[in-house]
Amino acid sequence: MPLRRLRHRPGLAGHAGAGAHYRQWWTMFDVEVQRVAGQRTCWTEDDCCISEATRHGRHIGAFPASSRRTGRSCSRSSS
Repeated sequence: MPLRRLRHRPGLAGHAGAGAHYRQWWTMFDVEVQRVAGQRTCWTEDDCCISEATRHGRHIGAFPASSRRTGRSCSRSSS
């Protein structure tokens, strides 16, 4: 999959920018993280926890500002 270049947006840089980015997505989709059957949790040798989880949400916020909320459900698994 080719990487695409992101346009720089003023005010979205560093830790504060990352925080703003994720807050926008979590509030836009009313996300809830759930574990489902078969998803694993592992501990690394330096005591870090790595878990598989599934994010479920519903489109409740506008993004970009011109779009309307649809109320549709979405789901995404990660490992």
